[in-house]
Amino acid sequence: MEIKICPNNLSKLELKYIHNLLIEAFEQDFSAEDWQHTFGGTRVIGLIENKVVAHAALVPRRIWLDDIAHQVGYLEGVAVLPKFQKQGFGSELLASVSDFASKNYQWSMLSSSEKHFYRKQGWQDFLGQSFVLINDTAIATQTENDGLMCLAMGKHQIPSPMRAVCEPRSGDYW
Repeated sequence: MEIKICPNNLSKLELKYIHNLLIEAFEQDFSAEDWQHTFGGTRVIGLIENKVVAHAALVPRRIWLDDIAHQVGYLEGVAVLPKFQKQGFGSELLASVSDFASKNYQWSMLSSSEKHFYRKQGWQDFLGQSFVLINDTAIATQTENDGLMCLAMGKHQIPSPMRAVCEPRSGDYW
């Protein structure tokens, strides 16, 4: 599989194809908000015979970690077309995007129920409490805590922040 790191300048046709890939990979459970969350950053795609079979987006988000504002690389839309799953392509794509993230962001984060997959590439469980900032008030998002993970620059295994506060967005905050 060939891996390409793409700035956010793909054609409408390429974006439509990626959107369809995500819908298929997530078995129709990929909302309009989920799609919008993949915009504004860097896309990493996996190609086989010039066909996109895997995708991930690393989007900059302002997140306060232990009360210090960071520009965090937030990982969204990680998926492989079903007929290419269980062949190592997802791991290969994640290795590339994790390497890119650890070189370009002091911290990166994601939310997933598939945590074992991400741990293999150095992602750590977020062990703290999560919040969303609404009207200058940090509101707990406790249901998100278990799915959050983080990656430190250089993939160093350093203590996870104990408090993370994100800005609100449509759909899932995290």
